[in-house]
Amino acid sequence: MTKQFKKVVIFGTFDIIHPGHISIFKFAKNLAEELFVVVARDQNVNKNRARLDKSFQLIFNEKQRLENLKQYKIIDKTILGDLKDPLAFYKQIKPDLIVLGYDQYQNVDLLKNLDVKIKKAPEFHPELFKTQKIKKILPDENAGFYLINKEKGCPSFRNISILRKTLDMKKIGFAGTLDPMASGLMILASGKATKFLDAFHLLGKIYEAKIELGKISDTFDAEGKIQKSGIRNQDKKPTKDKIVKILEKKFTGTILQTPPIFSAKKINGQKAYNLARQNKKVKLKPVPITINEIKIIKYKYPFLDLKINCSKGTYIRSIANDLGQKLKTGGVLVKLIRTNIGSFSLKNALEQKNINFKNLEKHKLNILDIVKKMNNNFLQKKSHLDR
Repeated sequence: MTKQFKKVVIFGTFDIIHPGHISIFKFAKNLAEELFVVVARDQNVNKNRARLDKSFQLIFNEKQRLENLKQYKIIDKTILGDLKDPLAFYKQIKPDLIVLGYDQYQNVDLLKNLDVKIKKAPEFHPELFKTQKIKKILPDENAGFYLINKEKGCPSFRNISILRKTLDMKKIGFAGTLDPMASGLMILASGKATKFLDAFHLLGKIYEAKIELGKISDTFDAEGKIQKSGIRNQDKKPTKDKIVKILEKKFTGTILQTPPIFSAKKINGQKAYNLARQNKKVKLKPVPITINEIKIIKYKYPFLDLKINCSKGTYIRSIANDLGQKLKTGGVLVKLIRTNIGSFSLKNALEQKNINFKNLEKHKLNILDIVKKMNNNFLQKKSHLDR
């Protein structure tokens, strides 16, 4: 594909590279053939920032920041800025485009006399991804992230209780609940790290689900009231080819999904499952979700095993029920494992039964570990940033 520009320049401090920066890199690289990143010098950063914020302090020096950027192959060349002339890069690179971050508007006046096109990159969740917000987490010794393999039959909140007791700490949270019958990856955080948990909602999730056809359930899973809706004529069993076609046509891409009435969705301030348990009428509106990929792992009627890569807000129980309706057999979710949240894998998770202080310390991740992993996730071709 022919690009509009030949050389694009981005400049900044880049003390902690985060997904906000990755979004700017991708935006710029989509416009130009070559991406150049100019890194601010320590002396200039300290002089300018200290004037605005006395608490400001660099985590990495200029050479380290330069090396950190070189890890990202999307960038063609990184260079250090000039100590005396902030526009020296223009003569050196001769770009035909400069891209500014959403918070670099003050630099427009500095650049407007140059013979170069200037574009501003769109925002990417500034409420989550700002260097200063991330830096506030770093000094907290209690701040940490933990990958935990939740056991089947256990409420998600049970893991919060376990970590509170083990770490002797009240401030514990998690990103993304799992139903009691489900098992698999949960990401928990402690201390000030809990302020970063919302960022994980931007990552896709991968599940392995087992669906039993020929049955229906009021909760759409094996925890509810089960009724048989089987096929009288055994010749009418859905073939694998038929299931594949329906999955591709009706359960791939951005679709509308109606959540189960036995869910935590709220209706006039009340949780839907509370109303459903009172036998009150519950009507939930369909919501848009994205299913990046859904494929068959194994199929032998009545059991169908699926691997599902989807966005936040997807109810796998609803997929089981809706697929059962499309197949005219009924369908109930009987097993569910979450294997991935973005680039974070169940393979690296601590088993719930093995949680103790020593193991938590061994598996603890800091905010820099998390941000770097997220950066690599968002650099993938099929990422949230490309939607």
